[in-house]
Amino acid sequence: MNTKQSIKLILFFCAFLGTNIINAQPQYYNYNTTGTGNSYPFNIPVGKKVQLLYLAGDFNKPSSAPAGNIISISFMLYSNLGPYTYADFIIKMGQSSITGLPDVGWYTGELDTVYKKTSVSLSGTAGQWMTITLDSGFIYDPAKSLIVEVEQCGATGATGFACANTTLTGNRRNWSAGGCPYVWQSKNSSLTNFGFSLSNSWTGSISTDWSVAGNWDPPLVPTDNDNIYISSIPTNQPHVTAASDSPALCKTLSIGSGANITIDAGKALTASGNITNSGTFTIKSDASSIGSLLNTGSITGTGDFKVERWVKTNGSSRWEYVSSPVASASSSIFTSASNNLYYADETQNAWFSYTNDSPQNMSVLKGYARKYIDGQGDGDVAKTITGGTLNTGSLSIGLTRTGTAPGGQHGWNLVGNPYPSAIDWDATSGWTKTHLDGAYYVRSNGNYGAYTTDGIGTVSATRYIPPMQAFWVRVSSGETTGTLECTNDVRVHNSHNIYKTKSLNNILHLTVSNNANSLTDDTYIRFKEEATEGFDVQYDAYKMFAAEVTYPQIYTNNGNDDISINSLNELTGERTIPLGFKTTISGQFTIIADMVESFTGNGNTVYIEDRQNGIFQDLSLNNTYEFYSDATAGLTRLFLHFNLSTTNIIEDLKSDIQIYSYKNVIHLKSFKMLEGDVSVYDILGQIVAARHLSGSSSGVISMDSQNAIYIVKYTTKENTITKRIFINQ
Repeated sequence: MNTKQSIKLILFFCAFLGTNIINAQPQYYNYNTTGTGNSYPFNIPVGKKVQLLYLAGDFNKPSSAPAGNIISISFMLYSNLGPYTYADFIIKMGQSSITGLPDVGWYTGELDTVYKKTSVSLSGTAGQWMTITLDSGFIYDPAKSLIVEVEQCGATGATGFACANTTLTGNRRNWSAGGCPYVWQSKNSSLTNFGFSLSNSWTGSISTDWSVAGNWDPPLVPTDNDNIYISSIPTNQPHVTAASDSPALCKTLSIGSGANITIDAGKALTASGNITNSGTFTIKSDASSIGSLLNTGSITGTGDFKVERWVKTNGSSRWEYVSSPVASASSSIFTSASNNLYYADETQNAWFSYTNDSPQNMSVLKGYARKYIDGQGDGDVAKTITGGTLNTGSLSIGLTRTGTAPGGQHGWNLVGNPYPSAIDWDATSGWTKTHLDGAYYVRSNGNYGAYTTDGIGTVSATRYIPPMQAFWVRVSSGETTGTLECTNDVRVHNSHNIYKTKSLNNILHLTVSNNANSLTDDTYIRFKEEATEGFDVQYDAYKMFAAEVTYPQIYTNNGNDDISINSLNELTGERTIPLGFKTTISGQFTIIADMVESFTGNGNTVYIEDRQNGIFQDLSLNNTYEFYSDATAGLTRLFLHFNLSTTNIIEDLKSDIQIYSYKNVIHLKSFKMLEGDVSVYDILGQIVAARHLSGSSSGVISMDSQNAIYIVKYTTKENTITKRIFINQ
């Protein structure tokens, strides 16, 4: 069966609006002369059907036609045509090894409908070619005969016109009696002068590189206006090697039987029209990148589509969140004798699995989880996803929110990028997010990131979600169902760019790291006029705590929920926000504040307070704070102060003396010998303890109170240093 290639209709001969355009000669034709005239099938007002047979080798002008994808056909006109309006105008094409049409009756072999219009107006000039751009391209094999069938069911006034014909030998033309339905009438050896044009064809004359002009006929690198055909004949089959910021381009793409096209890892192809695959279409992946395909039309064909996803375990086991870019991928791609593929059921707040023995098709737009175990053949390999055609066009998935109990894990649905390209969560068109919070959440190694509007994302989450990546969305509170819908408008090639808007005002980004293992976590706090003190579905993101317990965690709380991206109403006056910190292991940790200038540029101040160590630090002067912590979780140690009053006593950051508390003891430490007086004041300004330090680099003062704030004043001959201390025994 000949594979069809659907392409956008362009009428060179006339449009429905009545514009007449006569095309130049086709690429390949049998005769370019007016010959003799014959009216069939355009000159019969009551309707006519004709079948034409062109033998292998007939299309030899100006050179022999190669294999390719026919995108337009041309008839040489003997006399002027129309304009006439034809009803039910249909063109069909097929190929066979026959050398003559039947003596009686129609050719009944398989024919593909390549052009069909319920009404179309045709016109042309004698001695010119009339060209029709096909709705569906036709894959041409020069070793076989070509059968062309044209039928029309009536054209009022269609008289005085003829196509150019040449008389040959054998049965080369069948025709019907006038009228519809069509009844075979006769045959003869007269053949219409006919030609066609092919899409750009791959030759592979130089290499396998798509981007080399010499590999194409004509020898030009394709653009987004070019229809492309890939044949199995060249030994060098094409590899797309263009980067995502300057992708390879084409309009339509037809892959012939036995042919192969490969998008290399990290490379990109954009097809602005339809794709038909009768061969093999492969998208490669490696340890750092994956190939990308964008298309705006349909993807069809009986060929194989293969998309690789690289699995890198780094010598250890790890969970992967995955989704399928093809219509009918089997779960067995991701399972083994010892590992299952899991999916989350929100209605039951539970995980279920597909086993290796009972594979199921993966649902489009649904996310899945799989644990890869190093040493069991799962590490550092490319998993090849197959099953049906590549996903394209409009897709949707229904979501749920079950239960209403406060603090419950309600409404969390694991979905996935369904396309063989990245998707843009911030795309201005193409998304329909019904009853959903504005953020999405993604697993990154053992931690979780969140992304919401204004380019704000934690951990590895950006506006771009890579191909085959599963992610969480949440049906909003108060709703029971939701829907996530997307179209090709959300697709992009950019799967790795980090998008972080730093032009926003009053936004603070904090990153905490474990100094021993370099694992990190981060959080955002911002003040925005449209935001509230509660959870804002368009601006806020919940805190999803790391699955791997060695990650430090940093967050805030809105009174009900732990938050990773916290948007609050406009900042006016002083504001103190408890900063959540969690670690399961003891050690030194570092907090780095980014985007502080978005506050200080507006005349605001930002301090971090460590109540365990009794430290206030101006983040505009020093944006890095290092501290020691035992295993802990909570919101009682670290605080952020915005616009702290100047009457508060703040740490002199230029001092080389550290003053802090641990339990009920005040500590003073220096790299130099201490020589001075220490006075401790309560919040009423009364001295509650005093001591002279001399001959030592450290000193301690024990306090009786269990929970209290003190001001520690250390005075030397050169200067005075003060520190606010919180005792929390």
